[in-house]
Amino acid sequence: MEHCFGAHTLKLTSTQPQLFASYAQEKLETWRRHYNEDRPHRAIGYNVPIALHYPGGAASPSP
Repeated sequence: MEHCFGAHTLKLTSTQPQLFASYAQEKLETWRRHYNEDRPHRAIGYNVPIALHYPGGAASPSP
């Protein structure tokens, strides 16, 4: 079984739902941080979205 978000595909690695849930949460958090903190967006002048919320350069808080 595969789950897709954006250009990334998340493959089911376990038949135990709690293991898959923690794996999925980790992968989604990695993707979210990349999308919001590392990847420039054309619509906001090739800046990263986190820069609009934290202009001083601070990263988002840990989950």
